[in-house]
Amino acid sequence: MVVLCFLKLHDLKNLKGFDERFFLYMEDADICRRIDEIGKKKLYYPKVEIIHHHQQGSSKSLKLFIMHTSSAIKYFLKWGFN
Repeated sequence: MVVLCFLKLHDLKNLKGFDERFFLYMEDADICRRIDEIGKKKLYYPKVEIIHHHQQGSSKSLKLFIMHTSSAIKYFLKWGFN
């Protein structure tokens, strides 16, 4: 499942942009969580298919695996496990 967050520019400005602690991998989950916090809605449209041509980089590269793990740790330290 892919969840895309669409938001208006003024909402992104209200959120003060993306959290710079998340360089890769968890920035989308974080911005979606922050959208929830300001009372905005996300759209889930199950008929959309996204093909990512550079799939699973973190399973093929130690550097990307470390970045992925680091980002996940930062996310869960920020938001907890709920």
